[in-house]
Amino acid sequence: MADNASTETSENAAGGPGQTTALSACLVLLAAAPVLYFSLPNHLNADLRDALLPWLHHLIEAGRFAALGDAVYDYTPTYIYLLSIASHLDGTVADITIIKSISILFNFVAAFLVYNITAQFHRPPTIPAMAAAGFLFLPTAVVNSAYWGQVDILHTSLLLASFYFTLIRRPFPAVFCFSVAISVKLQSIFFGPYLLFLVFRREIPWRYLILIPIVYSVAMLPAAIAGRPWAELLTIYLAQSERFHDLSRAAPNLYTFLQEHLHYYYRRIVALGIGITAIIGLIISLSALRLREVSASTRLLLATFTVALMPFMLPKMHDRYFFTADVFAYVLVFAMPRMWPVAVTLQVSSLLAYSDFLFGVSVGPHIGGVLNTALLLGLTIYILRHYGHELAPRPRRAA
Repeated sequence: MADNASTETSENAAGGPGQTTALSACLVLLAAAPVLYFSLPNHLNADLRDALLPWLHHLIEAGRFAALGDAVYDYTPTYIYLLSIASHLDGTVADITIIKSISILFNFVAAFLVYNITAQFHRPPTIPAMAAAGFLFLPTAVVNSAYWGQVDILHTSLLLASFYFTLIRRPFPAVFCFSVAISVKLQSIFFGPYLLFLVFRREIPWRYLILIPIVYSVAMLPAAIAGRPWAELLTIYLAQSERFHDLSRAAPNLYTFLQEHLHYYYRRIVALGIGITAIIGLIISLSALRLREVSASTRLLLATFTVALMPFMLPKMHDRYFFTADVFAYVLVFAMPRMWPVAVTLQVSSLLAYSDFLFGVSVGPHIGGVLNTALLLGLTIYILRHYGHELAPRPRRAA
C-alpha cells in the first residue's frame, strides 16, 4: 500500500513565517496543557475511592518498599512502583493529584512519541509538532488521565514506543517495550497481531519473544523481594479476570448488546469469544504477509485496526479498553488524512462509554457499541476494497 499522496505533498511543504507561527502555537499549547490538566476538578469516582487512593495510603502508612509485598493491589506491581515514587509528594499536593500526576506525565511521554511517529510521515517539524501538541488535548486523553485518574496512557505509551521502533527497524527495543507494556496491563495484548505479523515477516526474530516472560518476571522481582509470593505475582491477570462475571463492563463492543440475554451462558461465551478472537488475530497476521508493499502507513493502519478490533471481539472488556485504539487512530490521521472518521468515531464512542461510569448515562455504551460496530465494518470493507486483491489467497500453480 502506498503512502497517502497528501502526506507526501506535505513533506515538501516550504517553511517560512507560517511554519514559525505554527510552531509558536504548539509551544503555547504545550505550556497550556498542564494548566488544563491540573485545573480539572478533583472528581472523586469509585475507582479512586475504592482502589487507587487506598493503595496510595497503604504505601505511605506501611512503608513504601515493605508495602510492595502486601497483596492489597489489583494492578501489577509495575504501576505500584510508580505510585510509590509519586507518593513522596504526600503533604505537598492533594492525594488525587499525586495519582493523576503519573498519568499526566505519561501524556507528555505519549505526545513525544506521537511527534516521533508522525515525523516518519512529514519531513518539516510543523505537522509532527502540531500532532504532539494536539494529542495533549485529545478528549479521551484528557478525561481518562486528568479527570478520571486512570493509567491507560502508561501501557499505551509503551505500545507507541514499540510501534515507533518497528518503523525504524529496531526489533529488540520494539519487543522490549511491548514486554514492559504487558507487565503493566494485559490489554497490551491487543497489539499482539501486529507484532506477530512482523515475526512471520522475519523482521522480528522469534527468539526475541522470550523477552516477554523475562521482562515480566524482572518487573515482579522487587515485589517478590518485599515478600509477595511468586504464585500471586505470576497469576495477577488470572485473578483479575475472576473479579467479575460480566460479558461487558460498559465496553462499546459486541457484548454490550448480548450482556443481558446470554449471561446464563457466560463461561461458554467467554471461552468461545477468546478462541474466535485469537483465530481472527492469527488470520490478520498471516493475511498481511501477502501485502506486496508494507509502507509506514500500512503498518500504522494494521496496528490501529488490530488494537480496535481485539477489544471489540473480546468478552469481559471495560469501558476504557478502546483507549489505545483512540490514540493510534489519532496518529493514523496524520499518515492517512482520509481516516479522520475513524479517529472521530472512536473518540465519540469511548466518551459515550465513559459517560456510564462517570456521569450515569446508561445508554452511552450501547450507542458507542453501535458506532464501533459501524466503524469496524466500514474499516474492514475499506481494507478489503483497497487491498483485497493482495490479501486474497493466491491460486496454486498446476503441476
